[in-house]
Amino acid sequence: MLDDATLQVMSYAQSSSLFRMGLVQIVVGSAKQANLQRAAAKVAEAAEAGAHLVALPECFNSPYGVKHFPKYAEEVPGGQSCQAMAKMAKENKVGSLNSLKKK
Repeated sequence: MLDDATLQVMSYAQSSSLFRMGLVQIVVGSAKQANLQRAAAKVAEAAEAGAHLVALPECFNSPYGVKHFPKYAEEVPGGQSCQAMAKMAKENKVGSLNSLKKK
């Protein structure tokens, strides 16, 4: 399903499966908070679809490219993105798989 923000959530599972994983693909921009909001919406959508674990793309909170890494690097676990992901996982009762650039 592709929405206006060109975000896509894909979930793979067989009907008899005991484990469901949600795969989130999002288009990101330079505004970290907007990226996190889009990710949060898609994590919630995946959880509603029955996902137990939700995987976000590499560089889900920033533009892709090594030139962006210094600007978007954060403390782990205290940084904005890490805290946001922990909150998303807790609120939606899912595990999350994501990567962050660490300071």
